[in-house]
Amino acid sequence: MNSHNIESADFIRLFRTGQPVNFRFLQVNPAEMEQVRRVTEILLQENNLTHFSAFANTVIKEFLQNGVKATQKRIFFKNNGLDIDKNHKQAIEQFKESMSSGEIHTHLLSKDMDFLVELNFQEIDKKSLLISVRNHGEMNASEIKNVNFMIDRGRRTAEVSDLLSDDTSNKEGGGLGLSMIVILMKKLNLTPDCLYYEVKDSFTSFNVRIPYN
Repeated sequence: MNSHNIESADFIRLFRTGQPVNFRFLQVNPAEMEQVRRVTEILLQENNLTHFSAFANTVIKEFLQNGVKATQKRIFFKNNGLDIDKNHKQAIEQFKESMSSGEIHTHLLSKDMDFLVELNFQEIDKKSLLISVRNHGEMNASEIKNVNFMIDRGRRTAEVSDLLSDDTSNKEGGGLGLSMIVILMKKLNLTPDCLYYEVKDSFTSFNVRIPYN
């Protein structure tokens, strides 16, 4: 893990000034996730949000997994001369085959990539905790359409168990976890605008905002 701010004992002070407290991962392993969990619990306790603990950890795990996969896809496409916009289906199938055979490695990061995926915690206007995960590469139109569908599916579904019978979760980028997050948000009375994504400047980020009250 290549992180800054997070190792400092005064990361709460940095958080209170609105600065991002962040982790930058070259890989995501259990030891690093344990450190993330500890920092998450401290920030939730500081803001009387401990009832969001399970939700926050689910969000972080899901976003990190998706972010790692998204960056790995971009690396794979670039190294194999694949155009995801022109040959989306072919590119995805080749990527899936490489993932299953273990051919994707973080040492393939480009020289301009100093992290695989980045996790940020930030206080917004002293009113909410923002959890954000950023990865390399901008989602294309097809990926954005798929993400929007999965968010909408979560809004239309009452229980997480109902997702398991949905065959759309079996396709690449099925977004089962994303739909699950939306369902959990409803149960926690978080409004739809508390989940959003941003695509700009060669990055994609997924964000969840937890209001203090």
